[in-house]
Amino acid sequence: DLSTRFDQLRRSRMLLERQWRLNLAFYKGKQYSFFAPKSDRLESLATEEGEKPRHRVRIVSNQIIGGSHALLAQLTKTKPQMYATPGSGSDHDVKASQMAERLLEFWWSDFKLDSTLDEALLWSIVAGQGYWKIDWDAQAGKPMRFMLDPQGQPIIDDSLKDAFRSELEAQGIEPQEKVVYLGDIKVEAMSPFDVYLD
Repeated sequence: DLSTRFDQLRRSRMLLERQWRLNLAFYKGKQYSFFAPKSDRLESLATEEGEKPRHRVRIVSNQIIGGSHALLAQLTKTKPQMYATPGSGSDHDVKASQMAERLLEFWWSDFKLDSTLDEALLWSIVAGQGYWKIDWDAQAGKPMRFMLDPQGQPIIDDSLKDAFRSELEAQGIEPQEKVVYLGDIKVEAMSPFDVYLD
């Protein structure tokens, strides 16, 4: 059922994808491109007999990239404001909302969301749609090293770890360690070609 639904969604947006590809070609400066209906792909206009030799480059005045970047600059000249509203007027809730706003500001800079927002907005200018994918990355964050006991369990107690290490070194055995990542949020911009809306 899922693959059938996916095929329906892909067929329903085929005309949109053609327009997105043409817009992307124009954005990249390929203004002599067109979508050939028979081959179902982008092609470049053929050169005329009088335009020989073929090694000459066609003159292109790419006004689209400049206009797109001007629109992007207008959209991003002010940073989005994030607010946390307290649940009540109590001092605890007000301080919690202030802390939440500071945390949002920290995440904005830590995840480098300015560049991710620029990329998503540029996709929306060129293709009409731009998305953020917010996911959990289990391999991100600061790595933590744990020494393993003979059963393969991590040793958390520092005094037990030192005693275990000294005993292993006396026997000439290298202690086993395991690296564990805390994980963190990952935000990436998605093109409309990678997103199917149900």
